[in-house]
Amino acid sequence: MGAVMMRGTRTSGVGVLDQGQTQEISADRETLLCDGVFGSPQLLMLSGIGPAADLRAVGVTPLIDLPD
Repeated sequence: MGAVMMRGTRTSGVGVLDQGQTQEISADRETLLCDGVFGSPQLLMLSGIGPAADLRAVGVTPLIDLPD
């Protein structure tokens, strides 16, 4: 599983696991996230982007509150 890398409230790239090693892939202009209909929302929420109350309920610190 990866993670969306943030710089303040802006996406700066993604973190990925490659052959057991964590790598950060930074973006100069924009980040496009495509992990399928279930994977993309999960990745965003694990990265702290989503409904703040739901994130706090499962122990994830909210970075950006996106209410339902």
